[in-house]
Amino acid sequence: MDLGHQFTRITVVWRDRVQATRQIALGGRNLDNIVAGELGVDPFLSSTYKTTNFQNVLALPAVAEICERVAVEILKVINFYQFTYRASSLSGVYLVGGGAALPLLRQSIEHTVGLPLLDPADLLPEAGEAAAAGVFAAGAAMGGK
Repeated sequence: MDLGHQFTRITVVWRDRVQATRQIALGGRNLDNIVAGELGVDPFLSSTYKTTNFQNVLALPAVAEICERVAVEILKVINFYQFTYRASSLSGVYLVGGGAALPLLRQSIEHTVGLPLLDPADLLPEAGEAAAAGVFAAGAAMGGK
């Protein structure tokens, strides 16, 4: 799951094949706009507030609602995949992108989807400390925004 600024991209991969994909028009900018509206600041400043949880903005009900909407959209894709490919099973979910750093969004996804969150560094075991940069580069190459 690429939890980007403009979009959330959901890609289900089993073995070496992409089995299902979906892009939804919900991302970090939606959270920025909600925080901006609640605190009366511009979206650029609210992005900083979001990432640092300034004044506990992640506890706002509207922020939790967006996180739940993202989690439900992810669940829809996973349910479609599991219905279509009954012989396969998912071992967990990789979260990448800026939204992956938000504890509330991570918790919403883990709770709603019911699968463990896996460490993206496992995708590039030889990369060591540079794994996060490698995963980011792969997302950017796929058209991440």
